[in-house]
Amino acid sequence: MGHLDRKSWTSKALVMVLVMTLATGCLTDDTGTTEPGQGRGSIAMSVSPSSVTISQGGSQAVTGTLTRSGIFNGVVSLTMTGVPTGVTAVVSNVTTTGRVTTASITVQVGAATAPGSYNMTAVAKGSGVADATANLSLTVTGASAFTFTLSSGTLAIPPGGNAPITINLARTNFTGAVALALEGAPPGVTGVFNPNPATGASSTFTVSVGAGVAAGTY
Repeated sequence: MGHLDRKSWTSKALVMVLVMTLATGCLTDDTGTTEPGQGRGSIAMSVSPSSVTISQGGSQAVTGTLTRSGIFNGVVSLTMTGVPTGVTAVVSNVTTTGRVTTASITVQVGAATAPGSYNMTAVAKGSGVADATANLSLTVTGASAFTFTLSSGTLAIPPGGNAPITINLARTNFTGAVALALEGAPPGVTGVFNPNPATGASSTFTVSVGAGVAAGTY
């Protein structure tokens, strides 16, 4: 009589320990909301390719990809920061499949944009999750162009004859083929370029004069 039952006391203590242990098995985020077994989720951002080289007046599109993880399945906005003067970066064609959102980011370089290297950042924002970023490196080069010169500015060709001259090509930020054509030739005079289009630094231009062409300066 009047003594604490040792068996009953021990059972109650074990129950208290068990409850405390179960309570510590929950994760609490920084909003005070308890979510058993998982956090609030997150987003990740990437761009491909991550670096582009664009000449003055040119443009190129890259693909931005945003991936959701954890419990986050919300709407995300995508913007570009650090865009240099004379350059625009337009986000379009946004498509979401499952937990992945893709978008086209078109970078347009103005004709007067200073050549050089620039760093831009794609920033993704969603409600309740930390922002995600991805860097996009831009190299601006001078406008693509080419010039040509003739090895001789004059030719003396008798009727029925022909003569070759060399066309020398100089390219600036341009490696493509150059199509050549003859304009303003008098009747009976023709020209053949070899090669045409010109893919290298020169082409041979052979001028042929028909036998019936009147003598004169053209």
